[in-house]
Amino acid sequence: MSVIEIQTKKNSCGRILLLKCDICLCEFIKKFQTVQLQKNYHFCSINCVNLAKKNGKILQTEFKQKHGVSNNFAKKEVIKKIRDKMLEKYNVENCSQINEVKIKKKCTFQKHYGLDHPMKNPKEVIRRQDLCEINYGKRNGFAIAHTRGTAILSFNDPKIRDKALNSRIKSNLIFISKLEKLFIERLEILLQVPIIKQYKVHKWPIDCYVPFYDLFIQFDGDHHHGIQERSKIYKSVQLQMKRDLEQNEWFLVNNLNLLRISSSIAKKISNKELFKIVLAHKNVVCLYENNIVIKR
Repeated sequence: MSVIEIQTKKNSCGRILLLKCDICLCEFIKKFQTVQLQKNYHFCSINCVNLAKKNGKILQTEFKQKHGVSNNFAKKEVIKKIRDKMLEKYNVENCSQINEVKIKKKCTFQKHYGLDHPMKNPKEVIRRQDLCEINYGKRNGFAIAHTRGTAILSFNDPKIRDKALNSRIKSNLIFISKLEKLFIERLEILLQVPIIKQYKVHKWPIDCYVPFYDLFIQFDGDHHHGIQERSKIYKSVQLQMKRDLEQNEWFLVNNLNLLRISSSIAKKISNKELFKIVLAHKNVVCLYENNIVIKR
């Protein structure tokens, strides 16, 4: 309780409260109200109220003790209610997914920063880095141990990983090399049938899927997929090779047709040979360095 005393107004029969702010400790006066006497904490301004709600401060600590979460919006029932309402009204889970809101955000950013996103502004990037350094002693949020650990744990969750993959496919953010683009264009001309690019199967985006032939095609770069012997010394390449083997096994078990073609072979192979391979595909075919290995 931060009530200092109850005073009588000068030249009036009313009463006033002399209070002490629980954040800045300054004294201030308020009109006498019983509800003010019942409050555990008193604040002289909205700035002090906001400070009290910050992490580890009195209001947040009290709320966490009562409800087990730091604020109302962290409650599972509130999150579910908001999501359901958004789906019912706008058919999206979050207001930021509404096209009108996206356009409005871009216009606001353009107006204030001269760019379509504030993080493209070097001054804003430096400001956030400075703030991160003041609060955590690091200029990058992912350099903080607990943040990095949370991010790794989150990405190990299959639901979060799938959501991230779907977002990347939807936003066309998956990197495609120039050689791969040329190869897919060549396939489209050669086969004269629809080809679906970046088709998601199980937990992987497959470079392309040809529904007419029921064939999945992966374009493998010689270096990144360990086709070149000298690249096998790198850990990233070893991990990619492990993922490729896992992918091959999954396609075999599920009786799906997968053709893997290396970038060096894609450059050399003629259209006639490529068309024959597409027609004769079976199970998992690895087309590396002029040899075809069919796994059964």
